[in-house]
Amino acid sequence: MKVSGNKMNIVFCTDSGYLMPTVVCIKSIIENNKNPIDFYILYPELKKEEIDFVEKIIKNEGPQYALKTIKIDDDSFNSLPVFGRSKAAYFRLLIPSILPQDVDRCLYLDGDTIVFKSLNEFYNSDFEEKAFIVNEDMGEVLLYHKERHPVLKIPLEYKYFNSGVLLFNLNWFKSNNMNSVYDWIKNNPDKLKFLDQDVLNANFYDKVKYTDGFMCDYLEILMSHMIPSDSMNKATIVHFLKKPWKCTYNGINAKYWWKYGKKIYKLEYIKFSIMNFLFRKLLALILIFIPITSLKKIKNGCK
Repeated sequence: MKVSGNKMNIVFCTDSGYLMPTVVCIKSIIENNKNPIDFYILYPELKKEEIDFVEKIIKNEGPQYALKTIKIDDDSFNSLPVFGRSKAAYFRLLIPSILPQDVDRCLYLDGDTIVFKSLNEFYNSDFEEKAFIVNEDMGEVLLYHKERHPVLKIPLEYKYFNSGVLLFNLNWFKSNNMNSVYDWIKNNPDKLKFLDQDVLNANFYDKVKYTDGFMCDYLEILMSHMIPSDSMNKATIVHFLKKPWKCTYNGINAKYWWKYGKKIYKLEYIKFSIMNFLFRKLLALILIFIPITSLKKIKNGCK
């Protein structure tokens, strides 16, 4: 296997419940990037066999890939809301303080992302003295109409970004610590509707550089997971709003995720294919039944 490019450092925060999509994302990165890569996994609790499983997958891909695991004590996040998610969502806030001092940048990715192309261009972007390079969160623009701005005291002229893809300028953090951010969290737990994303936006809204949109096509995934589009083929990183490994997925983009997923989770792919087929049939019957029932009620009401 030909090795090319400088080393990249890519970070995930996960637990046992989200390990499967995280592993599939790692697989997609490796297939499309032949650079040396150090994969960091920050976790609160993983079984030894789970860590061994991930390490085996990475090592089998070549000597240029390495796994580095860091166990995080999540007790310090007990007072913060999670709304059904894992406290591991907050672990990305610790990245500047726990990665090696000689690492000058790293890419954080949520486990529900897939990488379709080389990350070199994005990873080596010029920070222009900003703390992060990010992508705008289209949910805030299209669904919430900037309702987070007044809550988090973000001036309206600034955008609200998604925290699922973050390119960290770790050199910036060497001269700007996170103490003020931790203080803000302690004083504002009631404002955290979107957990770490709200924390980062409240504290870094004016310290980020935005991509031009071609890296992470959130708009496509948010608005059109059931509508055919060529945006999926153009994107470098796709962040899935709907989770295509779940049997209740009702979109059309599962094939993009399972392109990589079935190479590792063959049995799970078979199960998904069967259960998702049955779910779609059931959903179709429900969608037929509801209008018929509604029409009967209207008819009866007119008598």
